[in-house]
Amino acid sequence: MISSENAQLRSILYLNVRGATWAVLWEKQRKSSGRAEAPPGYTVQWSGQWENQIRAKERIQVLMPIVFVIIFVMLYLTTKDFTEAGVVMLSVPFALIGGIYLIYILGL
Repeated sequence: MISSENAQLRSILYLNVRGATWAVLWEKQRKSSGRAEAPPGYTVQWSGQWENQIRAKERIQVLMPIVFVIIFVMLYLTTKDFTEAGVVMLSVPFALIGGIYLIYILGL
């Protein structure tokens, strides 16, 4: 099938990784990035759910620190004490560990 995108011809290679994790795709992209050198006029682009995953990861890397700062400020405004707000924020990593244990126990 010949199709076009961005005024250029395109060919699609489908990669079905049903039942695999995102780590498989990260590894495939890392391995192919060095070998997938395209001649002039050609481009190599990973698309589909992969693009959505990359976009979500970039957005989370920006938003999570902002969210933690907002939570800390709200805790400080509530308690009027930096130490107490800091102690409450220290519970976040322990909650994360507990959540990971629960996911493992439930087999998710």
